Amino acid sequence: MSKQARWIEELSNIKDGKLYLFNHLYVGNRRNNYTEEKHESLLEAVTNRLVDDYGFDSEVAGNFYLALDEIIRNAIKQNKKYGVKGPSAVAEIYIDGSYMAFVRSEGTFDPKQVPAPFTKEGKPKIDDHGKGMFIARSYTHKFMYLLTRQNKVGQTEAFLRIDLDGKYKSRKKIISEPVKVLELP
Repeated sequence: MSKQARWIEELSNIKDGKLYLFNHLYVGNRRNNYTEEKHESLLEAVTNRLVDDYGFDSEVAGNFYLALDEIIRNAIKQNKKYGVKGPSAVAEIYIDGSYMAFVRSEGTFDPKQVPAPFTKEGKPKIDDHGKGMFIARSYTHKFMYLLTRQNKVGQTEAFLRIDLDGKYKSRKKIISEPVKVLELP
C-alpha cells in the first residue's frame, strides 16, 4: 500500500481500495523562493475553495486557514536547517465531505515531545513552542504526523482534516491526548 493510500485510510476511514490523487498546491526545491505572497495566495485559494466549492462555513474555513498557516510556517522553519526555502510540498484532497491537506518538510522530530503552549495555570507560554500544533489540533477534526527515515535527514508530513459535519475537540481533550504519529522506515 502506498504512503498516501495509508494516509487516506487513516485520515478518512475510507477503505474502498480506490486510488485517490492529491492536488499539489506547492512543490518546493532548494532554488524556489517561497515568498509571503505565495504563502498568502495558497492559503486564500484553500479558504475560497472550502467555502465556494465544498460548502464549508466561512468560520470553519477561517479556522482551517489559521491551522494550515501555522503548520506551513513550522515546515518553513524546519526546512531552513536544510537549505530549503519554504515547505517541501503542500497538497490537498476532498473526499465525501472531508477536506484533507498535507504539508511536507525535511527532517524529523518527535511531536509527542513538543510541550503544550500553556503553563499549568493555563496562561500562554512566552517561548511559543507548541503553538502551531495546538492551533492545528484545535481547528481541525483530525491532525497527525507521518515520519519517514528513508535517508539521514528523513521527512515529516503533517496531515490535517476537517469535516462538513464535524465538531471540534475541547481544549482539555487536546492537551491530554497525544498527537498521533505514524512512522515508516
